[in-house]
Amino acid sequence: MGSVTDATADHDAQHPSGSRRYVDGGLVPDVEQYGDNPVVIKLSDEELHSGQTRPETLQQLLTYFHRDGFVVLENAIPLDLVDKLYDQMVRETEIYQSKSFLQYNQGRATKNISQVPPLNKEFFLREFYANVHMMRVLENLLGPPGIEVHQQ
Repeated sequence: MGSVTDATADHDAQHPSGSRRYVDGGLVPDVEQYGDNPVVIKLSDEELHSGQTRPETLQQLLTYFHRDGFVVLENAIPLDLVDKLYDQMVRETEIYQSKSFLQYNQGRATKNISQVPPLNKEFFLREFYANVHMMRVLENLLGPPGIEVHQQ
């Protein structure tokens, strides 16, 4: 198995700077794959703030979702909201740990508890539950909304 450096050198030799590589019509991003780690596609700050996912980004997301069954979309939620959610979940962790019904993901040894997201109104945000970028991915995976036909 080649190293990351070998893979990078091979890629550079095959795809000079500025060239794009396509597979079955889809743009393939220049990403480094480390073993079983997922492909991470990062939205630009412009995409995050405008709510508009560039077609090239969407194609990358769909390509890797179809290939691997999942893909990580980074920079899809403003960091201040992520930090706020994290802080709340850490506070709630102490409460969960005192309960008799505590559930662990992949067994107790992992110390990874199963925890529901906060159910406070302040956390029912579009960025978490109906993220525009992920909704665009879902629309492309599932197809357009169905059309109802009413017969008279």
